[in-house]
Amino acid sequence: MFKIMVLQGDHIGPEIMAEVLPLFNLIETRFDIKIETVERLIGGACLDTHDCPIQDSTLQEALGCHAVLLASVGGPKWDVGDSSRRPETGILRMRKHLNLYANVRPAKIISERQLRLSSLKEDVVRGVNIITLRENAGGIYFGKKEEPDEHAWRASDLCEYTREEIVRLTRVAAALSLANDQEPLPIISVDKANVMASSRLWRQVVTETIRDEYPQLVDKLSHHLVDSAAMVLARDPRKLNGVILTENLFGDILSDLASVIPGSLGLLGSAEMDGPPRSHDRDRLPMGVYQPVSGSAPDIAGKGIANPIGMFESFGLMCRWSLGLTEAADAIDSAIKQCLETGQCTSDVGGTLSTQQAGSVLRQLIREALG
Repeated sequence: MFKIMVLQGDHIGPEIMAEVLPLFNLIETRFDIKIETVERLIGGACLDTHDCPIQDSTLQEALGCHAVLLASVGGPKWDVGDSSRRPETGILRMRKHLNLYANVRPAKIISERQLRLSSLKEDVVRGVNIITLRENAGGIYFGKKEEPDEHAWRASDLCEYTREEIVRLTRVAAALSLANDQEPLPIISVDKANVMASSRLWRQVVTETIRDEYPQLVDKLSHHLVDSAAMVLARDPRKLNGVILTENLFGDILSDLASVIPGSLGLLGSAEMDGPPRSHDRDRLPMGVYQPVSGSAPDIAGKGIANPIGMFESFGLMCRWSLGLTEAADAIDSAIKQCLETGQCTSDVGGTLSTQQAGSVLRQLIREALG
């Protein structure tokens, strides 16, 4: 039996989450398994009800779940006060509490429609298939901070990494590379080793880990400086096809840059995991939080035009990596591709369907794919 925590969150969150919830019954029936779902609050919804961005009891309960399915968090209504009362603090606390050190954000072109929607030229983005793997629990975001004084003369943020933190993320990169059907994906390690000591350690440890533990991937590993990688991503992103392996700050920036390539933020899902996917360790499925990257989109909330594809993509990633249901994940991927190719989608990707209509089409295609 699987236990899944469902966090609808804020603004468009409940709208897009409603479209994937019926998939639980479909999967239970098709694969003869039991899935228990528990719904809890996070973000602004939790602040309104419990005066905190996430309850301690929710964090504790999540430890006993196989995965967390999260829709969206935040909005202008709650962007006041100190950082501990911001909706996004709920995600940060969950990330730390569950040790979700690996943030995985795929960005790929799967249909001709995306070529027309991308901000880059068609011949530049055709065939893009990038997985950004970002270290998610360390680095400058979690280092010691010196806040500015009343005169704002000085402030600092410490960027610090340990060998263990780099090794464990490199193992996730290797697992993602080896999980590719044809041949292992390239691993592009991104740092700033020409300037930063933490990056020099990063480059050294990544190189040693691949050499010692994954000799079959030595020829797949390359190193790029982050400024050069950003330039390549904007000019010829196919050169970075594969797994971009990088630290927290660089990954935050590069994954956002890569997310505009497929044509709409509404198409993309993401995963935050506490270990490598199943292909690396057959005895353990990672616990993960799965969430679309589109955000809460308060400007379109309640209008019925939010794109549910990113939510379906996140559901599929959950099936693949935390539940081990590869057939279900493949069916979801196939349904998303078919919707885009036939134009049965929302207006942000050139369609005319509402959120509910697009969700209905996707579910029907998934049912047909599963038989």
